Amino acid sequence: MTTAHPMAAAPTARRRRPRSPRTWIRVCAWSAFLAALPTAVWRILPGLGLPLGTPGEWRAEQHLPGAGTWYVLGLSAVQLVAATCCLALAIDVRRLVPRWAPAWGRRRAAQIAGGAGLAGAALLGVVVAMSIMAWDKVDPFAGQDHDAWARLCLGCYLSAALWPVLLIPAAIGYLVVRGRLDGAMRHTPGRQVEVVARPPRPPKRPRDDAL
Repeated sequence: MTTAHPMAAAPTARRRRPRSPRTWIRVCAWSAFLAALPTAVWRILPGLGLPLGTPGEWRAEQHLPGAGTWYVLGLSAVQLVAATCCLALAIDVRRLVPRWAPAWGRRRAAQIAGGAGLAGAALLGVVVAMSIMAWDKVDPFAGQDHDAWARLCLGCYLSAALWPVLLIPAAIGYLVVRGRLDGAMRHTPGRQVEVVARPPRPPKRPRDDAL
């Protein structure tokens, strides 16, 4: 005779967990990285010989392709490196600190990364403001009819203008959140690991063989 197990399957309601502040920091950091990519790609392609609808007079003035190619490639490489540094705000930057680095460098890695992010955002803000004031020199389609290529170019530069806007909340949030976590780690007794040296073992006594 078999009996059914008296276990009723009760429906469980899923509870929506609130989003962690670190989630929004990662979103802003990745968005800042992605916002910097279109202008770098747009700058590289004419240097490699793809006109992208730009006027021939502008390409001749910029020596593209030609001597100006090395300039646009170097500028784009610096921009891509700077954009990649934004991704350090999406992780615990202390993991990137080498083991041979001093202890204070590991402790202050979060403050250094957040401070560098704010400094970079300020510098980018200045570059964006100067580009807006000198847009006639930045825009390769200045004085030309705005076709689809001109709108694409404008969209790439508008995306770059969002780079410092997205980097500022990522850097500030990183400083605040990492500061709270580091403070909690220092004041949590369970997190403090004390190394206790083991006492030496007593020497073994020689065995007396029975005669």
